Amino acid sequence: MSNLKVATCGFSVTANIEENARYILDFIKEASKENADVILLPG
Repeated sequence: MSNLKVATCGFSVTANIEENARYILDFIKEASKENADVILLPG
C-alpha cells in the first residue's frame, strides 16, 4: 500500500491578488520540499 502525502495550507484570503499569490507560491515551494503529493489551498 502506498501513502499519499497531503499538504494543507491556510491563510486569510484578501482582495489583494498579488499578496495571495505570494502566499500560495511560498506554500507550494514548502510543500514541494516536503514531498507532498497534493496541496490543499483555501478557495
